[in-house]
Amino acid sequence: MSFTDAFTKTKTDFFRKSTLHGFKHLLKRNDRTLLERYFWYCVLVIALYCTVTLLLFSWNQFVEEPTVIILENPHFPISLVPFPGISICDLNKISRRKVETFSKELRENQNQVLYSSDLSGLSVIVRHDADDYFYPLVSSSGTIVDVFNAYEFPDVTSGSLQKRLVPVGVEIFLRLSATVIYSMPEVKKYSIAKRKCVFPEESKTMFGARYSRSDCLLDCRIKSMMALCQCVPLTYVTVLNGSFLPQCSFLDIPCLYKYQHKWRRLFPFDYDGNDMDVDKQDSLQCNHCTPSCSSVWYSVSTDFTDMPGARNKNENFSVIHISFQTEYAKRYKHDVVYYWYDIVKCEDGSRLNFLVQIRRFPQENGLVQAIFSV
Repeated sequence: MSFTDAFTKTKTDFFRKSTLHGFKHLLKRNDRTLLERYFWYCVLVIALYCTVTLLLFSWNQFVEEPTVIILENPHFPISLVPFPGISICDLNKISRRKVETFSKELRENQNQVLYSSDLSGLSVIVRHDADDYFYPLVSSSGTIVDVFNAYEFPDVTSGSLQKRLVPVGVEIFLRLSATVIYSMPEVKKYSIAKRKCVFPEESKTMFGARYSRSDCLLDCRIKSMMALCQCVPLTYVTVLNGSFLPQCSFLDIPCLYKYQHKWRRLFPFDYDGNDMDVDKQDSLQCNHCTPSCSSVWYSVSTDFTDMPGARNKNENFSVIHISFQTEYAKRYKHDVVYYWYDIVKCEDGSRLNFLVQIRRFPQENGLVQAIFSV
């Protein structure tokens, strides 16, 4: 049997026995006109074109964004989520009493912790001394409560820091909600540019071997300060890679004031346009500080009530309660879009049936023997 005869016989048998819709209508029969066969031929060509187009679209989308974040468990036990870091700071930055007396001793801390636990939360009584106010951050009295990931540096620009103002004479309830994101090991096979995140062990910052975006941004900000003003403010860490960094003095205030807006603004790390040149100059560029592949995010809702007896001159205090809002947290999984078995798996057996028929028909109809005999 020649190759042409074997191929024609194989094609005819495939069209006749195939369960794929439309192929049997291409065969020449007495009750089937040429126009009908041509119609089905056009239908199959259009269907094939659409199939190839969708496959190419899916493939290009997979190549550009091979990973996806999905909600895995909306009822993840809150007991498995670490309690966030909490800092309570008075709005007054400088004590009037200290300024007047130049005392070298720190004022005795009058704040009282009622109780603290990971499950019940934290409750604190904060006492205020309004007569001691000398340089408050805002035109008010009270405290600022910071909620952040305890394993990361509290940074506003990265979104990991939540601030809440607590006025004097209120009992306030801070309800926490947690969102957990973790990544599957398969995600690590792709480049950082593709997956758009960094695993904690893949990079280092000045704070240690564990990577976090907040620590990376602080590292980038300190390096910018050293490059522009050759010093860092006293509120920042002064040791970088084992070397002591000079602290800024009153002589460096003009330089710090000049670039303060630059250090407070963060340019998007994944923006590739050329129409924001001015914003690039007036913002901090830390393109290497990509988000972490595994992290915990906290959101805060507030509810408070007034305590009339707490507004007396000698009894200026507030009560702060911090706890999780529910017993569950949302857990998201960062995974690849397709695994190898997802690509080859069959839907309703049609793809497998097609492959089996392609494999079987040449063997049954002598096409392989014809090819080797040529």
